[in-house]
Amino acid sequence: MTKVTHMEQHYPPSVFRKKNIGFSGSVKEETRLAEGKNIRFALDAARSIAKETKTEAILERLIALVMKNAGAEKVAVLLVENQDVWVRAFIDQRAKVKQILQNERFDNRSVDLPASIINYVLRAQQPLILEDTAKSGFFFSDPYIANRAAASVLCMPVFNKSTCAGVLYLEKAVVLGEWTENMVRVLDVLLGQAIASMENTKLYDALDFEKKQQQEVRKEVDTHKYTIKRMSAELAMTEERERRNIADDLHDSVTQNLALSVLDLKKMAMGVENEQKKRIDILQDRLNTAVHQIRSLTFQLSPKILYDFGLIAALEWLADDISEKHGIEVSIVNKLMLPERLLQLDETTNITLYRAVRELLINVCKHSGGDLAIVALWGEGNLFFISVTDNGKGLMNKELSAKRGAAGFGLASIQERIEALDGRVEIDEQRRQGFSVTINIPLDVNSRRQS
Repeated sequence: MTKVTHMEQHYPPSVFRKKNIGFSGSVKEETRLAEGKNIRFALDAARSIAKETKTEAILERLIALVMKNAGAEKVAVLLVENQDVWVRAFIDQRAKVKQILQNERFDNRSVDLPASIINYVLRAQQPLILEDTAKSGFFFSDPYIANRAAASVLCMPVFNKSTCAGVLYLEKAVVLGEWTENMVRVLDVLLGQAIASMENTKLYDALDFEKKQQQEVRKEVDTHKYTIKRMSAELAMTEERERRNIADDLHDSVTQNLALSVLDLKKMAMGVENEQKKRIDILQDRLNTAVHQIRSLTFQLSPKILYDFGLIAALEWLADDISEKHGIEVSIVNKLMLPERLLQLDETTNITLYRAVRELLINVCKHSGGDLAIVALWGEGNLFFISVTDNGKGLMNKELSAKRGAAGFGLASIQERIEALDGRVEIDEQRRQGFSVTINIPLDVNSRRQS
């Protein structure tokens, strides 16, 4: 008995208790009514903690609930992270100190807490109650306790699953019997919910960080896509300007010189004999054919009618030209209610739409095997539509990718240039006979800026 008495006087009582909680002093028996209230409080409090999604808010809510339930004047939450103990929340009502989500190591001497009690609970992983620190025996040598007025202390471990993740330290003026087993159970519920919520917060933060990274990557990709589209559009317009310059040069120089040569030959034929006249007539025919071919070439390079009379006139000329050269019928179906709105389209848009329709009609001639193509134009609100439909062999879904590979570059180029106008290219993949592509662009962003 003498040895047992000696051990109980000089070592923490929780070492020798078979219960989960180590008590030093008397413990009140709680009534069933009080237990019921504690259970309801614990459930309500745990729900309120579970609603928080930020670590700082969780700690704020936990501290407020702990102080309400335990009536503590000093509260500290210490958590173990990377094998170090950090003070994450500290409130001292007497000193009017409140620090939430601070980043201070516990071994820092500036932390106003009893190191012996906290280190003991971290090692023993059991709650410790000292109803009067002046009579604590084993802990009285701690400078924090020796140099302060007597107090009641409750310090209990915080568990994350089966691992000790930190401690909760509570302190108030000496009041015997205030730290009850039911109170410890309630606090254990609150701590468990707080730790679970903080773990969830870490997951939320990780997911949010990953989401933000993905958004940044998508934003960067979109920026690169926009840059590529803009550069593609600028390149196309540069190419178009060069086409126009070449066409103008051909028209102004080569075509004019050939036309003048034809006139000179006509004059020469007036004063020569029949045999020579026949030879001159042959030369005139060849030169006239060359003039016609060059004029057709200049139009293909840069359709002057597009700049002078607009998109619809250029498409009508294109339909006639395709019909004449490739032997298929091309019909223009104009369903526009307000065709004058097309006159407001900027030059880039007109050229892009014309080139797209021409490319689609060339594809019809090369790949469809049909003898009819219909180019339809219509509007819906702010959108302008052009479709090209043929009566050829069409495409099954499995063949569509092959078509995109064969006519591939044409369709891909069309889509890229139309998207640069904020438009869309849609291929009717359900058609079993014929092939249909629809282009739509918004009119407002592709109109000439009014001065």
